[in-house]
Order: sequence, then structure tokens, then C-alpha cells
Amino acid sequence: MASRTGTLKLLVLSVLNVVLVAPGLAGAAAIDLTRHIGQYSNRADESPLDVESFFGVAGPARLIVSGASGDATVVIQLNAVDVPVPGGVTATTRQEIPVVLAGRNALTVTVDGSPDAAVSVRVKQVADIQLHVLSRVHFNTNVADFAAARAFYGKLGFETLTGFPDTNTQAMARAIGVVTPTSYDGSQGEEAGGYLLHGELVGVGGFKGGLIDLIEFTTPKNDA
Repeated sequence: MASRTGTLKLLVLSVLNVVLVAPGLAGAAAIDLTRHIGQYSNRADESPLDVESFFGVAGPARLIVSGASGDATVVIQLNAVDVPVPGGVTATTRQEIPVVLAGRNALTVTVDGSPDAAVSVRVKQVADIQLHVLSRVHFNTNVADFAAARAFYGKLGFETLTGFPDTNTQAMARAIGVVTPTSYDGSQGEEAGGYLLHGELVGVGGFKGGLIDLIEFTTPKNDA
């Protein structure tokens, strides 16, 4: 059976913070939005599957299934309708399947196969968004190796402007899409079951230049 292992949804994985201004200063733009993302694994205890909900716009979308480890057979239901995933999934395969979303959607994922079988499931949808954007403030960028990413941006001239707390409460974790309680034991501060990460705000030319949040999550960890 499947279990979610640290879903980091759109709010965490791909956030573009912007300054909002009065309507009419910027037109609509077609943006390929991630409506849902999660990782699911084979589990022997056969506990009941979680039905996950997410928002969308009624109309066409794509469901993307990628292998994370092992060989898997995946059964997916979206809004109580089976979504065929032909041929199974391996650690090196990726399938993109057309689907239709509603305003509010329900998703279940079952993974069978080798004991280490795990897959990533992402739902994407193109939508016209009225941005009203004057300028970008900063990009939030999650990385698998903070030290390597920080060294790379350092060579480009980015300096550390500030840090932020490595730990936080379960309520804050849920607010950014992390499933709680996590395996974090609370030994480094804040509440057990929350998240553990390290991040810095880096930039060129101080806060008036381009800014990037570099963040590596330790708990939950997702190298993808």
C-alpha cells in the first residue's frame, strides 16, 4: 500500500514572491501551475489509504508519475475515477497522463511492487493568471545539498544577507504543506514532529538586488 513521505506542495517547492500592485499594470499570463505533488511508497502494513484533496480549475490537466526507487505497479484514483498507469514504473521512468480536474479534487495512490518501490506523483495545470506584478522580491529555491548550492551562488557573487529558523512548530509545517508529525525529534529546538531545515537569503547588491532563498530540508528529506 502507499504512504505519503513528506509531501512538499507548491507553496514550498516553487514559490515566487511578488509585489502586488493595482489592477491594470500587468496583463494575464499562462502559468503551468503545480496543483499537487507527493511521494508514495510500498507499505506492508496495508493501513487505509489517505484521500488527499487539492484545488484546481475545472478543465484539462496532466498527472505526472515518476519512479523514485524500485519497480512499482501504481493504481491512482482521481475524483473516484481510475487513472491508468500502463506498464508500471521504474526508478528511471516518467509518465505524463492527461486528466480532467474539478474545482476541488480527491486523489488516492496505491503502490505495489518491490519492497523499496516509491513513486512521485505531480498534477500540473496551465491556467491564465492575472498577475498584477510590479517586480519580483525573491525566489524560494529548495536544494538537495545546501553547501554545494551556497558555494555555486557564492562564485556568482551572491552574499548571505540573513538566515532564518531551522525549526518550527507542527502548525507552521502544515501551513507550508509538510505532513505532520514528521520524524523530527525536537532535539534542535522548537516542536517535535515539525520540520528541520537550513536556509539563507542570499543576494547581489544587498536587499535592493536579486534575492534567492536557498533551503535544504533535512526532515522531511526529499532529494528529488
